[in-house]
Amino acid sequence: MPTLLAIIFGVAAYAGYKGWPLFTVIFVGGAMVIWNLMYFGARPMRAASGGPLAYLFRISIINILQAAAAYAAGFGLYRLIG
Repeated sequence: MPTLLAIIFGVAAYAGYKGWPLFTVIFVGGAMVIWNLMYFGARPMRAASGGPLAYLFRISIINILQAAAAYAAGFGLYRLIG
């Protein structure tokens, strides 16, 4: 499972490096949400304050921000390398 997460982050960084459209970040963030649900299961969703939808919203926002950071890292690497 950690390898899959590294691959997902790698796709986000590669997308930034190759200059793919920015909406790719949303798809990568969605893949991270799915990974999160597969890795941790549904137990945190039931125990979260605010209910399952609030939990999904929170992890969606966090994972989209993480995907955007990986995209920006790839973009920055492209600018450094040229």
